[in-house]
Amino acid sequence: GSGFSISYPENFHASPVANGVQIMGERQDAMVRVDMLQAPAGVDLNSYVAENAKKMYHGAAVGGGSVGGQPARVIHTSGNGSSIETYFMMQGQKVYRITESWPNSLESSFKPGLDKSVQSFKLK
Repeated sequence: GSGFSISYPENFHASPVANGVQIMGERQDAMVRVDMLQAPAGVDLNSYVAENAKKMYHGAAVGGGSVGGQPARVIHTSGNGSSIETYFMMQGQKVYRITESWPNSLESSFKPGLDKSVQSFKLK
């Protein structure tokens, strides 16, 4: 992608989407998506994610984490038999949102590979 690289399982494929890339295999409920967003001037990562948690994630709690050894903020959500983790990283005013989702019934099959993909994310 523009400004980043990410690895993914061999049986998945990457497709460009608006402002990023979506990586998925045969199942529509197991995927990784990277979006690049623009934060308003003067807004830091914590403020950006807190505001998005209220508006877009129905007030979900924000936690700390890392992606590829870099600090990130994380929101965990679930619904319709799937779980979702959304990681946010910031470089300048660009926000990189990395979303991974997997079916709850197949978590042990999908989550390790998806986590490995997310952790391979590197900013250029």
